[in-house]
Amino acid sequence: MGGRGRTAMRPYVPHDIVCSIAKTGLTTACKLEDGVLQPEWAEMASRQLAPDLRVAEVLSRWPQTMPVFFRHRMLCVGCAMAPFETLADVAAIYGLDLDQFFSELEHTIALEGEL
Repeated sequence: MGGRGRTAMRPYVPHDIVCSIAKTGLTTACKLEDGVLQPEWAEMASRQLAPDLRVAEVLSRWPQTMPVFFRHRMLCVGCAMAPFETLADVAAIYGLDLDQFFSELEHTIALEGEL
């Protein structure tokens, strides 16, 4: 048949999808708003550091925090789970004291003057 007489169909895009964004090489979630895909990191730009932030959001917004993760021998940088796990999640997974880990991240960000 060779595709004759067929019309091109638009693919269905679910309301909330996960996609890759070429921003510091990390993947992030996207949302469909008014028919346009909007990366969630656009909303996150004004958000402050918090234990419920996902690791990918933190690394994207504050790349200077990468050495904190490395110091604790955490494999979060580049991990496929980084878009889904929060700072609190990874602190528990790696057996870190959340308050101390969070303080290290805050200190590192404050050194750059971006908190």
